[in-house]
Amino acid sequence: MKIVKASINHLEDCLEIVTKSELGTAYFTNQEQAYDRLKGGIEKGEVHVALNDNQEVLGFAWICPTGMFAKFPYLRTIAVKEELRGKGLGKKLLHFFEQQHASSTDQVYLLVSDFNKKAKKLYESVGYKEIGFIKDWVVEGISEHIMMKRLKG
Repeated sequence: MKIVKASINHLEDCLEIVTKSELGTAYFTNQEQAYDRLKGGIEKGEVHVALNDNQEVLGFAWICPTGMFAKFPYLRTIAVKEELRGKGLGKKLLHFFEQQHASSTDQVYLLVSDFNKKAKKLYESVGYKEIGFIKDWVVEGISEHIMMKRLKG
């Protein structure tokens, strides 16, 4: 498996992966809107895909370099192919995110939805700490845990 910057050729695979997830069901109810957002992320160079030896997309990470407080790296989304969930790929994408920024910052951020308890447990297991909570932020009825990890010291 290798992780590379996504190209527009990966868009449909990324769209399918995210829309078949709990995250996609909650936030991407409009397929056209999801397509446009992912396309924009790919065009900005913010989406990275995990590929197998056959160049098939296994999952992706959407990384905004200065997305948190207009200063710190922010992991917008991790999504993994349904049949590969729970097998460590999400953790590898998370580690990739951290490694991309380890030399330029001492902290990284992400949000995790209150319904996504498995993801929150994963983030906590690798050193993320909850630093805040936003009720009904993007979608009414779904709240977000603000998570931060110090990369140095």
